[in-house]
Amino acid sequence: MFASSREQRFRVFASLEFEGQLYMTPRDFLESVTTDEPRNSKRWKSLSRQDVNQLLIDTPPVWKGSSRIFRTLGDKGMISYTEYLFLLCILTKPHAGFKIAFNMFDTDGNEMVDREEFLVLQEIFRKKNEKKERKGEEEKCAQLRLQLYGYFATTNSVHKTDAQDHASRSYWDTLRRGTSQALFSDLAEGADELTSSMVHTTLLVHFFGKKGKIELNFEDFYRFMDNLQTEVLEIEFLSYSKGMNTISEEDFARILLRYTNVENTSSYLENVRYRLPEEKGISFDEFRSFFQFLNNLEDFAIAMQMYNFANRSIGQDEFKRAVYVATGLKLSPHLVNTVFKIFDVDRDDQLSYKEFIGIMKDRLHRGTRGYKTVQKYTTFKACLKKQLYNR
Repeated sequence: MFASSREQRFRVFASLEFEGQLYMTPRDFLESVTTDEPRNSKRWKSLSRQDVNQLLIDTPPVWKGSSRIFRTLGDKGMISYTEYLFLLCILTKPHAGFKIAFNMFDTDGNEMVDREEFLVLQEIFRKKNEKKERKGEEEKCAQLRLQLYGYFATTNSVHKTDAQDHASRSYWDTLRRGTSQALFSDLAEGADELTSSMVHTTLLVHFFGKKGKIELNFEDFYRFMDNLQTEVLEIEFLSYSKGMNTISEEDFARILLRYTNVENTSSYLENVRYRLPEEKGISFDEFRSFFQFLNNLEDFAIAMQMYNFANRSIGQDEFKRAVYVATGLKLSPHLVNTVFKIFDVDRDDQLSYKEFIGIMKDRLHRGTRGYKTVQKYTTFKACLKKQLYNR
């Protein structure tokens, strides 16, 4: 297989093609992170330069962004593959990491990000891609490079690494390492070339304006990242709430288990049915707070691991305290009780490291649920494994 699961997924959901390169619409992107496969079979629509300009005409400036921007734009927009990777990275970043993310791009330290600094992202992902190409697949890789990155020939690598660096690494870590001052100084020499060959996209126009002269500040960047997380969660929540203000505890369990490789979910769902017979419902605020907590899972896992080392399980009070200490979030008693009823398979009113952290880490780490004997499509969190936790 010469294409990774994330590359295949992008190609499956993308619906636009311009000068040989594939793009997603905002609608395509939302589908790719909230559904297992496209609602309709995708045929790449070939665009002219005039079509591209028309697609971007309704793109709002960043200060007019909202948690409905992708839904509002729908098919009126273009997202490149490198931007797709960037957006996937955002979806599992804790709020505390937003400033770090901004500083990655702000290579000159002026508290603002300009278009040229942001374009370095594309070059870094290109170079990571070149290092993983295999001999004997040059023709296939060349076609894939054109579709995903918009170029045929490989370029001289700026990002020099030793043998250890060739090990699989998360895209977020690649970005963090890649935007060091040393790398940027090398890439900056070709900044004019990057700009001249650049295709305007929805993100570039949204962040930097139609002429590319606007600079992005942290407040607007933070709001964009927060809005994106909220929009995706709203779509998932609304798909189960059926117009109501809450979803059932059983549907909440389905959403959590959907993005894991737990083959037999029936025991978990039965736990909810029999142990929570009176449905109170999970509100969107509770739903959102839980996913914010999951974005801080690594910190929480440290606290849970301490109980595991001591061969101790954890009760609801200890769980709530560990969440607050590790993440600063206060989960509602009903939400915590629901989580316990879902994952406490042995029904001892305790949550073991294996019962909870193991499954939730799997939810973030597993990357190849789809593409088995028939070509299914990796789900949202599964897809993120290749970007964020590929170790």
